[in-house]
Amino acid sequence: MPLYDRRQTLALLAGIAAAPALGEDASPVVLKHLRMISAISAGSTADRILRAMSSAAQRALPAAQVDTENGTGSLRTLADVIAAGPDPAIAAMIGGSILYDILQDTADAATRFNTVNFIGAIGRDHEALFATKQSGFTSIDDLRAATVPLFVPVASVKAATYTNAQLVNAMTGLRLQTVAGYAPAERKIALLSGETNVAIAAIDSFADLVEQGALVPLMRFRDIPYGPPYDNLPALPSLAKGPDAPVLLELMAAVMGSDRIVVSQPSLSTGEIAAMRQLFATIVADPQFGTESGLGTRIGASDHGALEASVGKVLAARDAIAPVLARALACGVALGTGGTCS
Repeated sequence: MPLYDRRQTLALLAGIAAAPALGEDASPVVLKHLRMISAISAGSTADRILRAMSSAAQRALPAAQVDTENGTGSLRTLADVIAAGPDPAIAAMIGGSILYDILQDTADAATRFNTVNFIGAIGRDHEALFATKQSGFTSIDDLRAATVPLFVPVASVKAATYTNAQLVNAMTGLRLQTVAGYAPAERKIALLSGETNVAIAAIDSFADLVEQGALVPLMRFRDIPYGPPYDNLPALPSLAKGPDAPVLLELMAAVMGSDRIVVSQPSLSTGEIAAMRQLFATIVADPQFGTESGLGTRIGASDHGALEASVGKVLAARDAIAPVLARALACGVALGTGGTCS
């Protein structure tokens, strides 16, 4: 996982502080009331990160009122952020998997998403495929030869885990079968009890089960350094097949590269947006945030410019990517339920 670069963050802080807001008084805006929203499941890694952000924001703004709450899914939280007035300023964390939702949305989700103010992204997602120790699976070849169902616990059909499982099926020919209805903590229980036997998750989500020997990593999703014990595993790009694989792999990389996106409402002034981005840079530079979030020095923060470029590339190619994604999802579901891809 890429190491967080403190010098880059300090440079970002200096740049933001030095740049006057266009069309406004050059004096910096002081945030007095901040609403922090986690659109991702309560108890999840992302939820913990958002709460650590709230604590860091309060340390950076001791006189401000900082409220923390859970949203109701990324798309609904996004709609709430777009409709919100300017007071209080909002920092909402939504999952990068919202890009999957937008690509499947037949309405104007992409247009609405472009109206928010991007603040930054935290915690690049290094996804992996695991099998339980008790299943006896020790390789991807074992999964291919399996004579028992390969059950993967997921929160819902809207979860990134669900989509990623179908894409893995479509590109590798595996027959992973997603089972919805598991909250983050319940996924671990299902794996430990033998109720399910395969898992897909960010490596920081299941690090404890790997350390305990309960889960065995079998494949990493990206062909970039993950650190031990993942770097010697096969990477999905080396196993993926089919003419759609390059598009799907690039899409997955974009989603995982901006896994926890922080946005603010369109109604903020230019000065308030600058203040929010400066606060974000202050938060990711706070060593205590690294400790409380569980990310340590591997925060993997992206500023708003890098985030806008990554997200913008996907949205600009929506008409071309959407049918490829739909085709892969249909194939993945068919394979997972014993069928074939047409």
